[in-house]
Amino acid sequence: MSAIATTYLIKKEKLPELKEKAGAGIKVKKGLFGKSKENTDLFPIWFAANTTELMTLGYSGFVFNSVLTYLDQEKGIDIINPQMKELSDDLSEKRPFMMNVYVLEDREKFLDKLEPSNFSSVEIAKFSVELNEEGVPEEACAAAIKMLHESFQRIDANNAMIFYLY
Repeated sequence: MSAIATTYLIKKEKLPELKEKAGAGIKVKKGLFGKSKENTDLFPIWFAANTTELMTLGYSGFVFNSVLTYLDQEKGIDIINPQMKELSDDLSEKRPFMMNVYVLEDREKFLDKLEPSNFSSVEIAKFSVELNEEGVPEEACAAAIKMLHESFQRIDANNAMIFYLY
């Protein structure tokens, strides 16, 4: 099974609605023959209408397990815990896998640190072997760092960035 890692831009004013819509889904209806569950999960439609896709990693999103752990443990860059951690945790609980929301304070904190020239994809790939007992391609590591850096560049006072690993 593979994972997909995609980043999106969303207007900051839409963040409360994002939280509300992420939890909506299953409703119980009473019909002629008793109760039935109906999946009325309209979140994917709302999400598509209210976000702009920035980038999708061209490799399995599982490469981020290695990359995010490497950034934290080896470089002291803890992007797993964004400024909006409570919202990110709530979204990740309601939706599959991980959904983190990053705002201007995160951009200011992380953008320069995520400059791709600061990293060796060979080093990240070696770290991956130590972490997972199997490696990830060097190109995937480089692409993941580039994706993060370019996505963080798009954050401004009016727009947040969502990193969605699903």
